[in-house]
Amino acid sequence: KWQPDAQSQQGAYGLMQIMPPTAAYIGLTDPGNPVKNILAAAKYLSYLRTQIDDQAPEPDLTYLALAAYNIGIGHLNDAIKLTKQQSGDPNRWRDIRERLTQLSNSKIYPKLRNGFARGEETVQYVENIRALHDLMVWVEIHNQQMNGSFIVEHSDSVLNSAQSNSP
Repeated sequence: KWQPDAQSQQGAYGLMQIMPPTAAYIGLTDPGNPVKNILAAAKYLSYLRTQIDDQAPEPDLTYLALAAYNIGIGHLNDAIKLTKQQSGDPNRWRDIRERLTQLSNSKIYPKLRNGFARGEETVQYVENIRALHDLMVWVEIHNQQMNGSFIVEHSDSVLNSAQSNSP
């Protein structure tokens, strides 16, 4: 159900669940306006991508930015630090996701700069978005196949490739 005035228990507001400090930072004055809320979220997600190591390849960079959007850049940085300490790859989602779940571990989070976080929720958040993306890609490919456009485009590219490689 789309609720432009949705508010979480933590205070996030609007369709994209933007926290008040984030809204102030990015200049969102009317979080209840769906268009402004979505555009502000896109702007913030773009900003978060610049805050992550530029060595992170796609799609990992996108997954890490989504994680930062959900849990906060500070907690993501804690997970990155843990990943490095535990000899994981700090630019890969598969390694970071394991460390995000440790942010609620009472033996670990007191030693972290940003303390306790519900990293399991963030992992689920990112994985849900990944699953929805995969579904949308599948639907698009399926629709193209049903309309014949995928097959024609694919056939044309194979034919052109074969012709350009012939002696």
